[in-house]
Amino acid sequence: MNNAYLMENLTGEKSKAISLSADHNIIEQNLRIISKSKKQVDRRRHKRFQVRDSAFVVLRAPWPHFTKVGQIIDISRQGLAFRYIADEGRSNGSSELEILLGNQSFYLDKVPFKTISDSKTDNDVPFSSIGMRRSGVQFGKLTPEQISQLKYFIWNHTTSEV
Repeated sequence: MNNAYLMENLTGEKSKAISLSADHNIIEQNLRIISKSKKQVDRRRHKRFQVRDSAFVVLRAPWPHFTKVGQIIDISRQGLAFRYIADEGRSNGSSELEILLGNQSFYLDKVPFKTISDSKTDNDVPFSSIGMRRSGVQFGKLTPEQISQLKYFIWNHTTSEV
């Protein structure tokens, strides 16, 4: 297999044919750069855990915005991901969220956050026309009590590491 063919397959772009001896180092450098760029870098400092129970996040917003409610997908000490029913306005102006369990055995409020990602996602219900979105948020500065409650939640209401 020639090097131009190899580069074309790795990058999806056509390459000029080059000599094996003189340009071998260039190819090796390009391959290292390509392999580094293909890897997704996980910048999280804390492990994410899948939520075991029916846990929800609530983003209350001041009038006239609507309260946004979503189901938590995974959580860490640094943030969480949740899915929610898509509406026309994605940002509801909230800067604090609440975490609660469906059986009312856990409640954590006034958690500061910032939205890191928000994207369209598939709806798990077949033949449903309801649009779904997935949002990832990063927690802001938590109080010692909030940190303690968050650790308790992760310890008691999550399953395996994601």
